Amino acid sequence: MSKARAIIRLSLDERLRESERSATSMSLPAALVHRLDLLADEAKDIDATRSEIIGMLLAQAELGNENLELDILRYRKLKVADVVPAAEKTSSDNVISISPRGPGRPAKSGNQ
Repeated sequence: MSKARAIIRLSLDERLRESERSATSMSLPAALVHRLDLLADEAKDIDATRSEIIGMLLAQAELGNENLELDILRYRKLKVADVVPAAEKTSSDNVISISPRGPGRPAKSGNQ
């Protein structure tokens, strides 16, 4: 027998970043996690988290997008090279090595 889920009530006037959180469990291709880390590094001046970056991308996604299915099919055809910055594609053996980042926030600049 499964537990009944509690209804979550959200104020429409509340800032999204301050509203109630719900955990999600998902795994992403390592190349996308690397790209997410690069985006977080670019936004470190404003202390952006990886969660905020994903949330921002979801908030910008159009609901009722007639092209959603086509976009997903296009995504499924992407290769690692399509999401890795050109500057990192230096290997002559057509391979990129990435160092996984640990959990939590990276150290702020100047605090290292």
